[in-house]
Amino acid sequence: MTRCERFGDDVSDHKFKVGLTVHYTPGRFGRARPGDVKVIQHLPPEDGEYRYRVKSADEPFDRVVKENELERVM
Repeated sequence: MTRCERFGDDVSDHKFKVGLTVHYTPGRFGRARPGDVKVIQHLPPEDGEYRYRVKSADEPFDRVVKENELERVM
């Protein structure tokens, strides 16, 4: 059984693909700075919302964000 099957997650439902650079805008109470990040992992949904592990070139760590905090970079 794969990780996705265990969590009941169909990664094809995620809006952004792993490896894609997207723009991150933190939620209302987020203290992180907005900026471009790279999607490094799909995570299972939480409270009905898809989540992602992303990495900014400006930070030494990665973070977990909700899909609604991301948008395509044009």
